Amino acid sequence: MPYKNPEDAKARYKRYYQSTQEEQRKKSKKRYSEKRDEIRSKIKEYYKTNPDKIKNTKLKSQYGISLDEWNDMYQKQNCCCAICEKRTEILVVDHNHESGAVRGLLCNSCNSALGFIYDDMSIIEKIKSYLSTPDMFSAIEHEPTPAPRR
Repeated sequence: MPYKNPEDAKARYKRYYQSTQEEQRKKSKKRYSEKRDEIRSKIKEYYKTNPDKIKNTKLKSQYGISLDEWNDMYQKQNCCCAICEKRTEILVVDHNHESGAVRGLLCNSCNSALGFIYDDMSIIEKIKSYLSTPDMFSAIEHEPTPAPRR
């Protein structure tokens, strides 16, 4: 019998779900244990045959962008990393960890570098300063270390 009030229907379904939740969980576990290999092979096949759907779903859930938007960014960046400008097919989405806003596409090296410095501008300035100063220990004379023999 349909409910006139949709909230009553929601409440009824919620009560039913809660009352049968443990039983459903046991059935699901049993089914999975009986058909584990079959289920895993179907999932593996789905991933192989639908790579664009998988990538689109991951991009949407992690960054709020679609695969089409990712492809547009990739083309706008001329298939290059937004920082080092190296041309590569494998670019990852860089985003602001505080706001979640997508900044661009980066190669793994540049993305890792940003991660290691926690997107901290003061560290970036210190790195720039460090790299622009002459070698601090160039006056110290030392014997070059021989390469290890194999």
